[in-house]
Amino acid sequence: MSDKRLDLSAARSLKAGEVMRRLALPPVTMTQIVYYCAAARITDPIHFDRDYARTHGFPDAIVNGSLRVAWLAQILCDLVASPNRLADLRCTHSGLLRLGQPAQIEARASGGLEACEGGWLLPCEAETTVDSKVLDRAEGKLFFKQI
Repeated sequence: MSDKRLDLSAARSLKAGEVMRRLALPPVTMTQIVYYCAAARITDPIHFDRDYARTHGFPDAIVNGSLRVAWLAQILCDLVASPNRLADLRCTHSGLLRLGQPAQIEARASGGLEACEGGWLLPCEAETTVDSKVLDRAEGKLFFKQI
């Protein structure tokens, strides 16, 4: 699918498992991590102190889980234009994303449209992968307002 936003007609034509968007993330830099930690008031040094992370058993500084959830939410939110929106999101992490690792995010439809009050819900999922290993998985629903 292209990078265009979904409308209700396009959402109706999606099949479960169909890819809606792919995004290659560049490697995360220490500068990005430091700014994110400052903005989010995250003080755990495993995210911004490489030596500290290594002495505590990590291979390098670790990208924050909350930042990774934000990426998953963003790829799903970018699929729809207002007044449509992301109506639900649940995320799990199953691996570490280290500083400097490039990652990929893929968003897929996971079911067909479901009627709800005021519109339609499209079940979807998104995954962050590094070297084909899934690190993060999100399940959500995109809401399409009934016109």
